[in-house]
Amino acid sequence: MTTNPLSDTLSLNSKAQRLLVAILAVLIGGLILVGFIVYVTSVQMKRQTGLKQQKISLQQSALANQRLAALAQDQLEGIQLITEIFPDDQSIITIIQKLETLIKTFDPSGSVKFASLSPVKTNDQLSVPLLYRLRVSPAQGLRFLTELEHLPNVIQVKSIEFKTPQGASGAAEMSMGALIYVKDPFTKSN
Repeated sequence: MTTNPLSDTLSLNSKAQRLLVAILAVLIGGLILVGFIVYVTSVQMKRQTGLKQQKISLQQSALANQRLAALAQDQLEGIQLITEIFPDDQSIITIIQKLETLIKTFDPSGSVKFASLSPVKTNDQLSVPLLYRLRVSPAQGLRFLTELEHLPNVIQVKSIEFKTPQGASGAAEMSMGALIYVKDPFTKSN
């Protein structure tokens, strides 16, 4: 058998070319695969960064919501405090009962009375004028005023009069005019 050297060379070249094409195909495929992996990794990193930013944003929103809830609670407590400080036509009865109890601790025959049954305007505020009468020593009178000051309502003392028939150390007739500030409007709206 005779072999043609040219055909052998072509055959080798053809095999080498096929091998070279296969190697190039594998390299190009590898480069494409590496590019795809880099792209997928980049997308995942961007997604994770976005998720981290969302988490931070949600934490800040939750903190802001907590602060708003605390502020709302403070405001509600303030409204409740104002409601307790300024009575309406229903809750003033309880206030008067507390005042009577306070007076009775100093003088069992003492009294508190309304000077007017309807509120009067005083410095753009509604108030109900009251009259207190009790028999106390000057020291007891000062203690009574201190106790009155500790009540949760806004009470303005307008006048105090001591009549001491038995001298400065004996029991005196204490008369006091005061205003208790009330809600405007005074009547409850149900």
